[in-house]
Amino acid sequence: MELKPAGEILPYENCTFKDRASVLHLKPEYRRGLKYDRFGLASFMMDHYGYYIRHDGRLAPVLPFDNWADDFRGGLARSPVGGKIGYIDRRLNLVIPAIYDGADKFYGGLADVCFGCHAETQNEMTYNVGGRWGCIDRHGRLQAPLQPGSVPGGRCEKLRRAKRSKPKPG
Repeated sequence: MELKPAGEILPYENCTFKDRASVLHLKPEYRRGLKYDRFGLASFMMDHYGYYIRHDGRLAPVLPFDNWADDFRGGLARSPVGGKIGYIDRRLNLVIPAIYDGADKFYGGLADVCFGCHAETQNEMTYNVGGRWGCIDRHGRLQAPLQPGSVPGGRCEKLRRAKRSKPKPG
């Protein structure tokens, strides 16, 4: 496992444990050394996944992004659960169910999601390809219909552009 206390990345072994319900915990002595943000969260990497953790020890997995834990966009981060992807809030609650095979970060209040897509890696970058893509809002409501596709970004981008070009009342 790698922890990032005070801006450094340090490797540690045997710093986690699972309780009787198989819930993962970071040992308290390692939690104390983490740098927590203004929301009371710290991040670390373990077994190719990122995690966010609160002072009280509650943690949630997030997808890795750029060799670290996925960041929050619009107050949400992508979280893998049971082989699917959903979104957590900064309280580490799963607020959009993990039903997607692929999901992008939120930009402008919208995120591209897919069913039936799969990951492919090219030049150290991983992309979701194939499947049916749609666009969801921060409540998980579909904003653009599911359509076959292999390149994310297009489903939500048209909606973002339309939103930016709308004249403001006033």
